[in-house]
Amino acid sequence: MRGDVVRWSLAAAVAASVVTACGASAKPPPPTVAATASTGASAHTSGASFCSALQALAHGITPAPTAAGVAEAHAQVNALLAAAPPQLYSLVVEMTSEYNAVIDAFAANGYDANRVLAHASPSVIATLRRLASEANGNTPSDPEATVFGYAESHCASPPQTATAQAAPAATSAAAASGAAGAIPTAASLVAKAMANALAKQWAHIDDTETSGSHTIVFSDDTGPSSGHQVITADGAHAETLVVGGVAYAKGDPAAVVNYFGFPSSDVVRLAGKWISFQPSDQGFSDVSASVTLASALNDPPLTGPYHIGSLTTVDGQRVVPVSVNVAATDGGPSGTGMLYITPGGATLPVELDLVGSDGSKSQERFGQWGAAVAITAPAAAIPAASLTSSTTV
Repeated sequence: MRGDVVRWSLAAAVAASVVTACGASAKPPPPTVAATASTGASAHTSGASFCSALQALAHGITPAPTAAGVAEAHAQVNALLAAAPPQLYSLVVEMTSEYNAVIDAFAANGYDANRVLAHASPSVIATLRRLASEANGNTPSDPEATVFGYAESHCASPPQTATAQAAPAATSAAAASGAAGAIPTAASLVAKAMANALAKQWAHIDDTETSGSHTIVFSDDTGPSSGHQVITADGAHAETLVVGGVAYAKGDPAAVVNYFGFPSSDVVRLAGKWISFQPSDQGFSDVSASVTLASALNDPPLTGPYHIGSLTTVDGQRVVPVSVNVAATDGGPSGTGMLYITPGGATLPVELDLVGSDGSKSQERFGQWGAAVAITAPAAAIPAASLTSSTTV
């Protein structure tokens, strides 16, 4: 069947240079299947790009030993993710993450199969062994089994020569830019995770930030229009709330002076007391920042270029790592980092690790999605407008 040919030729091409070292004897790939005209071909039009991307991988994912070759290999793999049908999305994320890791392993080890087998990560070795086993005619396992099983019934297999010519047009541009074709697919994965997160409406976020000798820890319950944040900053303790369109803050004596920025003469009057900030008050935006879910997910705003890495595990969850960048803002430096996302239809952020250009670091962990928290406005809060000092939160 068409799927058998694609599956076999893909695995054989991928594993050809490592199959002997993996302990198997590769069978020669089967002959190319010619295109077959079918009256039902039009029914597959919507999946044509996926079928084309899948067939392109039949030429193998082992990159040519150049930077452009690595970029082209990544682009072909990522084209499959960009075109994945919804019912296969989780498995295609897994599959493309593993294949991208294989490509990176070859590039990192001088395109030498023996060095790859000696130095690559256990997950890369496991991927190569699985593909080598499938190349030798053994029963395939997931993700290939389901993905290529779908292709058997949905793809009118074109000639490989035509498929090679129909490889994504973005490949050469990606090679020239060094983006490895990952920008559109990785960006869409990040966008999907953020959209799903907002749809959950509520989340708990733990954030630890360090800069030099200073450490700030945030523990947040964030919702669509309200939230509660507990802050520990160099031993000072504070809380902020957003509810009913008003922001509230209180802190211990150290927080009043060192975190909120009030003069020491205000400590007795303000320590342990809630201060309310109306949207028109100076300090409202600082106090309310990152307390609601939308503001928390956008602090800091993430930018590309993005790149999807190899599947890994964070807090017992299988996740897809996506490298991200952060532009400099008034509140912080530029930086780079990794966003870890759960694969599949329930794509959600799990962890965000960032390193700033000034050496600062932060780690955010997300959880308790959809768990609403009752937040009420504190009574007898002191209006910020009645104070002569302003916050520097």
